[in-house]
Amino acid sequence: MEELVARGLLDANNSDKLAEVAAKYSIAIPQNIAGMLYSDAIAKQFIPSKDELVTLERELADPIGDDAHSPLKGLVHRYKNRVLIKLVEVCGVYCRFCFRRENVGDNKGQALKGDELEQIYGYLHQHKEIDEVILTGGDPLVASVRRLKEVAENIAKISHIKFFRIHTRAVIANPEIINDELIAALKASQKSVKMVIHTNHAIEINDAVKVAINKLVDAKIQLFSQSVLLRNVNDKPEVLAELFNTLLQNNINPYYLHHPDLAKGTGHFYLNLEEGAKIYRETTKLVSGIALPKYVIDIPGGYGKIPVNSGQVIKTSDGFILIDNNGKRHNYPIL
Repeated sequence: MEELVARGLLDANNSDKLAEVAAKYSIAIPQNIAGMLYSDAIAKQFIPSKDELVTLERELADPIGDDAHSPLKGLVHRYKNRVLIKLVEVCGVYCRFCFRRENVGDNKGQALKGDELEQIYGYLHQHKEIDEVILTGGDPLVASVRRLKEVAENIAKISHIKFFRIHTRAVIANPEIINDELIAALKASQKSVKMVIHTNHAIEINDAVKVAINKLVDAKIQLFSQSVLLRNVNDKPEVLAELFNTLLQNNINPYYLHHPDLAKGTGHFYLNLEEGAKIYRETTKLVSGIALPKYVIDIPGGYGKIPVNSGQVIKTSDGFILIDNNGKRHNYPIL
């Protein structure tokens, strides 16, 4: 906090309130991100705000329902053919809108231990319908290369798993960690390795990030992106179009644009679903189809993702009805 004030990134008069924010939600801004904070669009994503102390009734500690689909500690099995492994519960940078902010951060949890991972490997061996393992967290690339290699080697022993996917913000936050040793650790899975990079604004794709991306591309790791539609960050069609085109130019396939989740203390980032749908429609006019990600919302409670611009989202007089992929209907508020 003191360093943010010293750099002129925070108002010292707000320090009491912001100390309360820091006690509740972790703060970390690595050097690569710090170099981008001249932009309000970047600063709003990473610099704490007193608005985070406002919790609305509709906001949830577990907005996408991980806990409802967690048969073992650190494992989420929401969809039949794939699982998430929450390898660590810390990140190299903390996004102020994070949907796992109640559980991720300094002193909020520990990396999975050896016996916990062994239980997960046993579960994977038993469930032959699973063909994809996704490392998440926290940020899995915060884990040591040794630990990542151990996980990958254990995945290699499970023949029915075909895909090994890593979800990370680290390529943007700490691009210097992408090196030959890390890449070799991931490829020790002997599976088709995919990486989904979280990025929300074209400014984030700076020269250091491009170097990291090129290393991954040269290693034949297929790259995708996921972004979150955020008020006063990227909520303009031309801003999204620049992001998606920049990603495509750098061999990253735009994959998901997420409607913001109802995480505690993130109301200042919300957009109404109708507003988001309009922004997305306008964006489709500015980019080619191959540069356009799917615009999705995770139905609160763990019912999965659905496309926003579809018949699965129905406007009502007092909100929306979201229809999950099993045909069940769920109420969603007007924000």
